[in-house]
Amino acid sequence: MKQKTGFTLIEIIIVIVIVGIIVSFGALALEMAAKSIVKNKALLEITWQSQIVFQRLERELREANTILDSSGNSQIRFTTPNNQLLRYRYNSNNKQLQRRYEQNSSGSVIENWTAIANDISSFSFTYYDENFNTTNTESNAKCVTMEATFTKDSTNVPFQTTICPRNL
Repeated sequence: MKQKTGFTLIEIIIVIVIVGIIVSFGALALEMAAKSIVKNKALLEITWQSQIVFQRLERELREANTILDSSGNSQIRFTTPNNQLLRYRYNSNNKQLQRRYEQNSSGSVIENWTAIANDISSFSFTYYDENFNTTNTESNAKCVTMEATFTKDSTNVPFQTTICPRNL
Protein backbone atom coordinates (compact mmCIF):
# COMPACT_ATOMS: atom_id res chain seq x y z
CA MET A 1 0.00 0.00 0.00
CA LYS A 2 1.25 3.42 -0.93
CA GLN A 3 1.79 5.80 1.98
CA LYS A 4 0.34 9.29 1.67
CA THR A 5 2.55 12.27 2.44
CA GLY A 6 1.46 15.84 3.18
CA PHE A 7 -0.95 17.58 5.53
CA THR A 8 -4.64 17.13 5.97
CA LEU A 9 -7.05 20.02 5.60
CA ILE A 10 -7.69 20.02 9.38
CA GLU A 11 -3.97 20.39 10.13
CA ILE A 12 -3.62 23.31 7.72
CA ILE A 13 -6.66 25.10 9.21
CA ILE A 14 -5.31 24.63 12.76
CA VAL A 15 -1.92 26.09 11.73
CA ILE A 16 -3.64 29.07 10.03
CA VAL A 17 -5.71 29.76 13.16
CA ILE A 18 -2.65 29.57 15.43
CA VAL A 19 -0.61 31.84 13.15
CA GLY A 20 -3.54 34.29 12.99
CA ILE A 21 -3.72 34.44 16.78
CA ILE A 22 0.02 35.05 17.06
CA VAL A 23 -0.07 37.79 14.39
CA SER A 24 -3.05 39.53 16.04
CA PHE A 25 -1.22 39.63 19.40
CA GLY A 26 1.86 41.01 17.64
CA ALA A 27 -0.21 43.70 15.90
CA LEU A 28 -1.84 44.65 19.20
CA ALA A 29 1.58 44.98 20.85
CA LEU A 30 2.81 47.20 17.99
CA GLU A 31 -0.30 49.39 18.22
CA MET A 32 0.16 49.83 21.97
CA ALA A 33 3.83 50.73 21.45
CA ALA A 34 2.92 53.32 18.79
CA LYS A 35 0.29 54.91 21.07
CA SER A 36 2.81 55.01 23.90
CA ILE A 37 5.35 56.78 21.69
CA VAL A 38 2.79 59.41 20.64
CA LYS A 39 1.69 59.97 24.25
CA ASN A 40 5.28 60.25 25.48
CA LYS A 41 6.07 62.74 22.72
CA ALA A 42 3.09 64.90 23.73
CA LEU A 43 4.13 64.65 27.39
CA LEU A 44 7.69 65.67 26.51
CA GLU A 45 6.46 68.69 24.52
CA ILE A 46 4.15 69.77 27.34
CA THR A 47 6.90 69.41 29.94
CA TRP A 48 9.42 71.31 27.83
CA GLN A 49 7.01 74.18 27.09
CA SER A 50 5.80 74.46 30.69
CA GLN A 51 9.33 74.54 32.10
CA ILE A 52 10.35 77.35 29.78
CA VAL A 53 7.21 79.38 30.51
CA PHE A 54 7.30 78.90 34.26
CA GLN A 55 11.03 79.65 34.50
CA ARG A 56 10.59 82.89 32.56
CA LEU A 57 7.59 83.99 34.60
CA GLU A 58 9.28 83.01 37.85
CA ARG A 59 12.44 84.95 36.97
CA GLU A 60 10.54 88.11 36.01
CA LEU A 61 8.09 87.96 38.89
CA ARG A 62 10.82 87.20 41.45
CA GLU A 63 12.47 90.51 40.52
CA ALA A 64 9.18 92.51 40.56
CA ASN A 65 9.12 95.76 42.53
CA THR A 66 5.34 95.94 42.93
CA ILE A 67 2.28 93.99 41.93
CA LEU A 68 -0.08 96.64 40.59
CA ASP A 69 -3.22 94.77 39.72
CA SER A 70 -4.34 91.27 39.12
CA SER A 71 -7.65 92.00 37.35
CA GLY A 72 -8.99 88.66 38.42
CA ASN A 73 -7.01 85.47 38.59
CA SER A 74 -6.15 85.18 34.90
CA GLN A 75 -3.68 88.07 34.61
CA ILE A 76 -1.05 89.94 36.56
CA ARG A 77 0.63 93.33 36.08
CA PHE A 78 3.80 94.29 37.90
CA THR A 79 6.77 96.63 37.67
CA THR A 80 10.18 95.33 36.71
CA PRO A 81 13.46 96.45 38.35
CA ASN A 82 13.91 99.05 35.56
CA ASN A 83 10.39 100.43 36.34
CA GLN A 84 8.64 99.10 33.25
CA LEU A 85 5.15 97.67 33.52
CA LEU A 86 4.91 94.04 32.50
CA ARG A 87 1.61 92.21 32.11
CA TYR A 88 0.87 88.51 31.71
CA ARG A 89 -2.59 87.24 30.88
CA TYR A 90 -4.27 83.97 30.06
CA ASN A 91 -6.39 84.22 26.90
CA SER A 92 -8.96 81.44 27.21
CA ASN A 93 -10.29 82.00 23.68
CA ASN A 94 -7.11 80.80 22.00
CA LYS A 95 -5.65 78.90 24.99
CA GLN A 96 -2.52 81.06 25.22
CA LEU A 97 -0.47 82.67 27.93
CA GLN A 98 0.44 86.13 26.63
CA ARG A 99 2.89 88.82 27.70
CA ARG A 100 3.53 92.51 26.93
CA TYR A 101 5.33 95.59 28.21
CA GLU A 102 3.34 98.76 28.95
CA GLN A 103 4.44 102.31 29.69
CA ASN A 104 4.54 103.52 33.26
CA SER A 105 2.63 106.80 33.36
CA SER A 106 -0.08 106.57 30.72
CA GLY A 107 -0.45 102.81 30.49
CA SER A 108 -0.29 102.96 26.70
CA VAL A 109 1.05 99.86 25.02
CA ILE A 110 4.74 99.63 24.19
CA GLU A 111 4.31 96.33 22.37
CA ASN A 112 1.46 94.05 21.35
CA TRP A 113 0.58 90.84 23.11
CA THR A 114 3.08 88.06 22.49
CA ALA A 115 2.07 84.44 22.99
CA ILE A 116 4.63 82.68 25.16
CA ALA A 117 2.71 79.39 25.54
CA ASN A 118 -0.01 77.58 23.63
CA ASP A 119 -2.27 74.63 24.40
CA ILE A 120 -3.13 75.76 27.93
CA SER A 121 -6.57 74.57 29.01
CA SER A 122 -6.53 76.49 32.32
CA PHE A 123 -4.34 79.06 34.03
CA SER A 124 -4.70 81.06 37.22
CA PHE A 125 -2.83 83.24 39.70
CA THR A 126 -3.48 83.11 43.45
CA TYR A 127 -2.09 85.83 45.75
CA TYR A 128 -0.89 85.38 49.34
CA ASP A 129 -0.07 87.88 52.09
CA GLU A 130 2.91 87.67 54.48
CA ASN A 131 1.09 85.02 56.58
CA PHE A 132 0.43 82.98 53.44
CA ASN A 133 -3.32 83.62 53.55
CA THR A 134 -5.01 84.25 50.22
CA THR A 135 -5.63 87.92 49.44
CA ASN A 136 -7.41 89.86 46.71
CA THR A 137 -5.55 93.07 47.48
CA GLU A 138 -2.47 93.39 45.28
CA SER A 139 -0.72 95.74 47.71
CA ASN A 140 -0.86 92.98 50.35
CA ALA A 141 0.44 90.27 48.00
CA LYS A 142 3.81 88.88 49.04
CA CYS A 143 3.68 85.59 47.09
CA VAL A 144 1.96 84.40 43.93
CA THR A 145 1.00 80.87 42.95
CA MET A 146 0.63 80.03 39.28
CA GLU A 147 -1.38 76.99 38.27
CA ALA A 148 -1.69 75.78 34.69
CA THR A 149 -2.93 72.75 32.83
CA PHE A 150 -1.21 72.13 29.52
CA THR A 151 -3.03 69.99 26.95
CA LYS A 152 -1.58 68.28 23.90
CA ASP A 153 -3.09 65.37 21.93
CA SER A 154 -5.63 64.69 24.73
CA THR A 155 -2.82 64.56 27.32
CA ASN A 156 -3.41 66.93 30.26
CA VAL A 157 -0.57 67.81 32.60
CA PRO A 158 -1.06 70.18 35.57
CA PHE A 159 1.79 72.39 36.79
CA GLN A 160 2.03 74.68 39.80
CA THR A 161 4.67 76.93 41.31
CA THR A 162 4.78 79.63 43.99
CA ILE A 163 6.97 82.73 43.74
CA CYS A 164 7.72 85.23 46.48
CA PRO A 165 9.18 88.35 44.83
CA ARG A 166 12.34 89.60 46.54
CA ASN A 167 11.48 93.28 46.38
CA LEU A 168 7.94 93.28 47.84
